[in-house]
Formats: sequence, C-alpha cells, structure tokens
Amino acid sequence: MSYKTPALHTFSWQQPVKDKDLTAPPGGETKGDRYIVASGGTDAWSGKDNQIATYNGSGWDFTVPTEGMITWVQDEDVYYKYISAWSVLLASDLMKVSDTRHFVGTFTRSMAEVAGTQEITGVGFQPKNLLFLFNVAGNSAAGIGLDNTSIFRSIINYHNITSTVWTYVSWASISVYMSSGNNYQGKVTTLGADGFTITWAKEGSPTGTITVNYIAFK
Repeated sequence: MSYKTPALHTFSWQQPVKDKDLTAPPGGETKGDRYIVASGGTDAWSGKDNQIATYNGSGWDFTVPTEGMITWVQDEDVYYKYISAWSVLLASDLMKVSDTRHFVGTFTRSMAEVAGTQEITGVGFQPKNLLFLFNVAGNSAAGIGLDNTSIFRSIINYHNITSTVWTYVSWASISVYMSSGNNYQGKVTTLGADGFTITWAKEGSPTGTITVNYIAFK
C-alpha cells in the first residue's frame, strides 16, 4: 500500500449532491438541491451528462465539471472526484497530485531470493533521496537507512550478532543480519521516473522476509 502527501488545494471542492445515478429530475425537488446527471440525461437534463444540476426554485442551473472537482454524494455517503469522468475518491487520489514533494510506500523482499535487483514503482516522480525503515517480522533485525545512489548508509539492530548492539553500516541502506555469516543487504542503484531500483546482495542462507517502509523525496 502506498500513500502520497495530500495537497488538497489542488482540488476544486464542490457542495454535496443528493445523487449521481439519475438521468432526469426526480420531482419534488426544492431550491438548492443538487445532482450529478447520469449518462443519458433526459427531459430538463438532456445533454447535461456528468454535469452538476442545481435546482434554483423554478428551473435548473448546470455546472460543467472540470478536472479535479470533488463532491460528496449523499445517498452513497461517498466522495466522488472528476478526472475525465466521475469516480469514487480514494485516499491515494487525495495524495496523487502534481506538486507532491514526497511519497510514502512499502515493499517486501524475501531473503530466499538470490542476489539481484528489485524495481519499485508507483512513486509518481523521480526521487532524489530515500529514507528506509526496515524490519524482519518476529525477529530483532531492523534498522533505518538513507540512500540517493551516491550515499547509502544505515543504522541497524545488530542483536542477532551482538546482543543489545546497534551498529553503523556504510555500504548499504538496507542491511539485515540474521546470524553470523547470514545477511541480506541492499542499496539503490537507479533512480527512475516513477521509482527506484535496489540491488541486493546475499551472504549465506538468511531466511525470512524484509518489510521496508520508505519515504521518497522529490
């Protein structure tokens, strides 16, 4: 699951609408009632598909939707967004905006995998710097790392090797020591337009899955 930092000012927030699935006025409306006209509008709503219809007391006023509009649909108790068409607003939509400066995401890596590369995408921009928080479930192996392809460092819980010791690693931004001679380490080797690539190295036969939470900075 991935999340981007909200920039709500980039959206156009609209007053709530009562329904979005009607193709014609429902009858009995009162002044101020609002609806999104469903596809195939008829009667007073003919030719107004996707527009927001507002009853003014004697007729209908229409608002043509524009990219980024958001409104609450009351009969569904759900927010909808307009991006080419109306669709349910997701948490990730609030965060996927053009001026996003950082992105929070997560990925995993099984230490059963041989050394190699892993591509992480979906960031939405080319990151310049990355912060990693990583751990192995049910194990003390954990740490924090920094990476920008030229500088890759981490501070890790070294308890599996030396009890109660944390240590500094200067050659990997993700470093897991399961026991002496059994470790798994990674660093970012490529920063791409939509994410980054990690190159992993493996020593011995470590087991378990590394969970990595990260922040990518633009």
